[in-house]
Amino acid sequence: MDPALVGAASGHDPLLPTLGNGGYDVRLYDVDVETNPVDDQTTLHVIIEAVATQRLGRFSLDYAGIAPGSVRVDDAEAAFTESGGKLTVTPPRPIEVGGSFRTAIHIVGRPIAVRGVGWAWRGADQLSAFGIYDTVPTWLPTNADPADKALIETHLTVPRPYTAVGPGVLVSVTDVAGGRKFDWRAGPSNQFSIVVRDYKVADLGTVAGVPLTSYEPNDLAPRQRDALNRIPTIFEYLTELYGPLPFESLNVVWVDGLTDMEGPDEGLLKWGPQRLNPTALAHHLTHIWFTVNVTPSTSHESYLRAAFANYGDVLWIEHEDGVAARDERLAAMHARLGARTEAPADPSRIADNAALFIRGPLSLHTLRVIVGDDTFFDILSTWVVRFSRQAASVDDFVDLAEQVSGRSLDIWKQRWLLDQVVPPKSELGLGSG
Repeated sequence: MDPALVGAASGHDPLLPTLGNGGYDVRLYDVDVETNPVDDQTTLHVIIEAVATQRLGRFSLDYAGIAPGSVRVDDAEAAFTESGGKLTVTPPRPIEVGGSFRTAIHIVGRPIAVRGVGWAWRGADQLSAFGIYDTVPTWLPTNADPADKALIETHLTVPRPYTAVGPGVLVSVTDVAGGRKFDWRAGPSNQFSIVVRDYKVADLGTVAGVPLTSYEPNDLAPRQRDALNRIPTIFEYLTELYGPLPFESLNVVWVDGLTDMEGPDEGLLKWGPQRLNPTALAHHLTHIWFTVNVTPSTSHESYLRAAFANYGDVLWIEHEDGVAARDERLAAMHARLGARTEAPADPSRIADNAALFIRGPLSLHTLRVIVGDDTFFDILSTWVVRFSRQAASVDDFVDLAEQVSGRSLDIWKQRWLLDQVVPPKSELGLGSG
């Protein structure tokens, strides 16, 4: 085939070069899932609506799950192959540049976790499927390019008494033969989770104009109930710092056996036995504003993911325990860095990278010291609004911080984001209130 007709099989992400695809922009994922946590069979029917950015005789999706039973493009059977984490589709006829097209993929079987991530059966009564970047394609065909955000419509059919929770807003619940169908709407986004369990649904009230709903087991222990009861208070405080939640609602969903990789989605906070500490809850709530809403444009921009969420920990400690406790935490973080790290704005990896997860939040605190509290929180709330539902870069954040503060931040950027030498602790302004 003429190479000019083949969409790129990479999004050219510096840290995840095998992920992402070119030649089209996704506009909508319409995901239909019929599953039973005690059954071996799951049916996935995925419709991907996209627009071609070049003339396409062949294109690819990121996928490493069960082999599809069929693939159709605009209602016509399409040839496909699955290899190397890619589902490559050859439509019956080329798609013209600018043309809208629909790819329908039908999959039947029982998805399994790949490298321990993706689709997880937790006992006989709960399913948790999640994903971002390289975890979604372990069970759902997508374009994993972080910058290619799209609307997500999720239709989850489960037997009674199970409840199915997806990202975004619950649109409807319909009785069907043998169970119920839960329809959810989200996006634009590039993160996706579903959770299925026999849940009790509880109204946590409206906080800062946002309705909060809890999906919880019937047997929460007192310590777990105490943690749940604190979530509205934590959420309200973070709203004061970051501005209004950029989504219509917040659903708080209990998940057994949570892993560190299972973060939030649009309007969806996952918590469980491993996530009861208020500081951890503040961390994951912060992600909703600064990671789910404003997405790093590539994994190379993961400073935006790590710095904000981990500074959310610091902010909650400051609120709950005072400035002295905050400064103690910051000093301990700085001591862990040593003399050098990678440049936070130029990481070579994401996992276990102190430049992102320790130096990143320290850099935000030094920015706060430089510009002052009022301006700093103006920067955060402006960032949330100006780049809402968009993909952004570290340079975008620095540019916005300069605009809001009205001052050059070249020295701060160089010392805290670009240099490998760790600046001294004195720049953290500890003890200054």
